[in-house]
Amino acid sequence: MTGDNSGGEKRGHVFRRLVHISAPVFLTYYLVPDELVPGLWKGWGALFIMTVGLAIDLLRLRSGKMLPGQRQYERERMSAHSWAALGLAPIVLFSDFGLALPVICAFAWVDPLMGELRARGSSRDSLAGFIAAGSIYFVGLGMALTLGPGMTMSSSPISTWLWLLFIPLSLMAGALFVLAEKKSPVWLNDDLTTLLVPWATLFVILNAASVLLA
Repeated sequence: MTGDNSGGEKRGHVFRRLVHISAPVFLTYYLVPDELVPGLWKGWGALFIMTVGLAIDLLRLRSGKMLPGQRQYERERMSAHSWAALGLAPIVLFSDFGLALPVICAFAWVDPLMGELRARGSSRDSLAGFIAAGSIYFVGLGMALTLGPGMTMSSSPISTWLWLLFIPLSLMAGALFVLAEKKSPVWLNDDLTTLLVPWATLFVILNAASVLLA
């Protein structure tokens, strides 16, 4: 999340940060049975919740009002929460827990870390973000092979060469995260790009690798 040019005071800033770092709560989606009721896929429930949230944000925009913790620029633009919802939806709908875990945790924790460092005048926000995000991706990619959608441990150990493969993948994902956080187009919010850019890249590479190695 870039900059803190809002009219909100310290409480609004703290509120935004707390909401941001709480994003991993969405991983509980993987604990919900695949069918909420017989014949109703849980993904439809997630899409319904997202649609309701976007509709509320649209009504807010039409009214010109702001919700607690929002930045001043969000008075006339889609809120950061809506951008994040658009990014979270494809992740939880199309990838398993192992991949969603590092992507969502990096988004939740590294983005605020970089923002706080910048606010304190540090020039090392990119380096800190790269190290933190890369570390989260490395651990999470390992979990991609040890944890399934139901968060149950696999009996198959991870081979050494796969761990070695995770190193360049994690470094690449960490670099993409920092790039997405700092260089998002003005018409996009980095709450979307820091989710989708690393996720889409890892999703394509890991699925291609699974096909080639099958």
